[in-house]
Amino acid sequence: MNLKPIAIATLIAITAAACGDQTKAPVPQANNSQPLVQTEVILGSKTESQKPAPSVSVKPSPSGTQNSTPGNSNSPNLGTVSPAPAKTQPVAPPPKNESRPTSEVPVRPAASSDVKLSAGGVKMGDIQYQSSETAPDAEIEQAIVESLGGDRTALQQTRYYYDRIDLSGDGKPEALVYLSGSYTCGTGGCRMLVLEQSGQRYQLVSKMTLVNAPVIVSSERSAGWNDLVLEVSGGGAVKHYAQMKFDGNTYPVNPSTAPEVAPNTTVNGTAIMNDGITAGGGIALQGEG
Repeated sequence: MNLKPIAIATLIAITAAACGDQTKAPVPQANNSQPLVQTEVILGSKTESQKPAPSVSVKPSPSGTQNSTPGNSNSPNLGTVSPAPAKTQPVAPPPKNESRPTSEVPVRPAASSDVKLSAGGVKMGDIQYQSSETAPDAEIEQAIVESLGGDRTALQQTRYYYDRIDLSGDGKPEALVYLSGSYTCGTGGCRMLVLEQSGQRYQLVSKMTLVNAPVIVSSERSAGWNDLVLEVSGGGAVKHYAQMKFDGNTYPVNPSTAPEVAPNTTVNGTAIMNDGITAGGGIALQGEG
């Protein structure tokens, strides 16, 4: 059988079919205003299409660790974005320790107690501080017994402080005796005796009530004796200083009725009974404790 005519006919048919496909019109593309831009990001063995990311200035991570873009755990390492420096608030300097004017009362020596002398606007100038005696004195105790009328109950409840200082200017010290206890003290103060030595005894010059310690022996004098400056307080009285002046025979009995030291007056002298009067303090009367 001769196959050549059949082969030629088949070849002609295939050629005609191929030429007929070229006559067909091309399929129109979608009318897009912007062409689709595709980039390939290689992630391992897979490819992924995305739009190009804008350029970001980054700072490499100092620790060498990779930071992932939020929402995409497979994003490449972009480093660490350097944050803007934080603004620091100025720290106010600590307040200066401004010195305040100290009290006008001079500093006491170590042996003296911390007793305030300022009251009623009175200024303390040159004040010397004298500690009370600590040894019992039989002659002074005899004068105390006589001043209390020998009352055994009063004597058992009384203790005393005393200082020796020359009030009359004759070179012989007088004794100022502060009586402490429930029998001799009240809300306004305690009892004090001014004794003058006569031979081997003391005789009573003045007996005062409502006396508060310390007692200031002023440098000012009346009738040849030093004035006594006493603080009046307690018992409802307005705190102030009273000036107790010697009248030639005695001192006033009650400082609350004596003339008041004027405000802004500067007082100079010696402060006694400044050891700090306390309950149970002072010297017990011998044979009466």
